[in-house]
Amino acid sequence: MGLAFTGAATIVWLSAGWGDARWILIPLVVAASLEGFLGYCLGCTVFGWLMRVGVIPEEICLECADLTRRHVSLTGPEA
Repeated sequence: MGLAFTGAATIVWLSAGWGDARWILIPLVVAASLEGFLGYCLGCTVFGWLMRVGVIPEEICLECADLTRRHVSLTGPEA
């Protein structure tokens, strides 16, 4: 996702200038900041949503379909 946003921003910047490219870079900075500071991956969340609505087949990544599988319960590991 980062590569796609950066590539798109670069193309827009080269063709239209900084004013238009910043509107592509702002969401990139927000998403990167969420992951860097809070450990929340916006791309993973969107991927999970797309799997739930059927855009991406569930077989692609069963773990991504339910991100709660990655988190250990506060009561301890499941048996």
